[in-house]
Amino acid sequence: MDTIKSIVCPLDLSESSKRAYRVAKYLSDITGAELWVLHVIPEGTEFYSSIYPNLSDLMGGIQEHIEEKIDAVIDTKDPLIHRVVLSGKPYEEIIKFQEHKDADLIVMGAKGISTIEAVLLGNTADRVLRNANCPVIINRGDFKDYKIKKILVPTNLSEFSEYALKQVIGLARKTAAEIDLLHVLDIHTYDAGKVEDFMKSEKGKSLETKARNAMKTPEGSENVTINKVLARGFETASEIVHYAVENNVDLIAIASHGRKGISKLLLGSVADKVIRIAPCPVMVVKHPKLFD
Repeated sequence: MDTIKSIVCPLDLSESSKRAYRVAKYLSDITGAELWVLHVIPEGTEFYSSIYPNLSDLMGGIQEHIEEKIDAVIDTKDPLIHRVVLSGKPYEEIIKFQEHKDADLIVMGAKGISTIEAVLLGNTADRVLRNANCPVIINRGDFKDYKIKKILVPTNLSEFSEYALKQVIGLARKTAAEIDLLHVLDIHTYDAGKVEDFMKSEKGKSLETKARNAMKTPEGSENVTINKVLARGFETASEIVHYAVENNVDLIAIASHGRKGISKLLLGSVADKVIRIAPCPVMVVKHPKLFD
């Protein structure tokens, strides 16, 4: 994603989706990307049309009302912003619309995403994350003046993480943001003394050196500041979020490791946990191999 040319922002008119719109609008402004603000009226009209003969007229009135509500949120004078209202299953229509427009990015709110019911049943955001073939940003923050000055890319030293890093190089260049490339060394003990002793040992020093050497900066990252950071922790997701909070991170870009169409963001995975507790927007990036 060297450049972002097109963004889809689902807007269900909840406060969560309105906050996500502000993030999407900032990204559109900074990159010059077209912004498609999409509202999906849930399906089910076929059944009711047999009961209410004038349902089509009623639905027309509902759509007009929704369009007015959307126009009250978006910048209607911005030629890059387009309002779209569709009907159907929200997550399916979002995915189909993104594919139809070949959009580079989806930006969504995190409404309900942290509940156990959402995890088990699958809400719109969860399903879009599982099935989208482009990066997806999930936002749960409330920013009045959102800007990206620091991007955090957690890495487990895999090709998936390397790909996630490549995807934000262009964005970092556009925003003049620094990138912190973070690798968390898993230390499976709560005893701080044992951790310090181990890291001071030859084995510990060797582990740090190998990890730092494995943290590669991609080609084409000239004029972008990439800081290599090692952290130690018992629980990787918590360390990632702790680092984001302590260092005023504006965006986390994290790799997904599951294939399209299956439950890849499983409860307990690092990416899933980060999405659910991070205070800043989180971009989930999928390697093309996952679509083979």
